[in-house]
This record gives sequence, structure tokens and C-alpha cells, in this order.
Amino acid sequence: MTPLTTHFCVEELLPAGHADTSVLHPNLLILIDQVRDILGVPCTINADGRQFCGWRPADCPIGAAHSQHKIGKAADLHPVGMSADDARHLIRKAVATGMLPLLGAVEDGVSWLHVDVRPRVGGAVLWFHA
Repeated sequence: MTPLTTHFCVEELLPAGHADTSVLHPNLLILIDQVRDILGVPCTINADGRQFCGWRPADCPIGAAHSQHKIGKAADLHPVGMSADDARHLIRKAVATGMLPLLGAVEDGVSWLHVDVRPRVGGAVLWFHA
């Protein structure tokens, strides 16, 4: 495993056969470490048979055609020993206190923790259902 951030390695953010980390937005790398620190539990991204929870190539059939994943601005985290709903609750609390200024959006109602660094609208984090 090739370290990329404090908590994550290259293989967790890029699918098999890809090694060019320049496709990942630098703010995403900062954000996922901050989220991991706030949650206080280990998180996986591409693990347990998953390979498209980080960056997705343009021809990837998973997700929306213009997904934040395809421009290197999103990751789906899987907190170990914590539900995604509990993780989102901690994220909401952190944002309310001014933490996570790079966080642009969070997907709600799914079993994983999608976070991305798209621009905020009106200064607010977008909470969305895909």
C-alpha cells in the first residue's frame, strides 16, 4: 500500500490499474483526513471488493455521468464500526461549529458516507439524495 494522506493510501482512492494521483483534487485529500479524525474510527474507501468509491474514470458505469467522483472531488467512506447515519450526524455537528470548511456536499440516505469538495452554495453544505 502506498501512503497518500495521513489515513489513506493510493489504492483506496484509485481503482485497480490506475496510479496517477494528479486526478485527485488536493482539497479532497485534506477533507477525507479531517473527516476521519472527526469520526474517530478507521475508515475504508476502496476495500472489501469495492474499487470505485474514490476517483472514477470517465468511462466508469457506476454513478452519475457528471459525478464529483469523476473529477476527483468525491470519496465514499465506510467508517469501521459506525453507521453512515451516525457518521453524518457527527459531520453535521462539526459543520455547525465551523469545522470542515472544505466540505461541499454530503449524500444522505445511503449506507456509505459520501463527501465531496464541490463549491458550497450560499456558504452552506449541500445535503442531497441521489
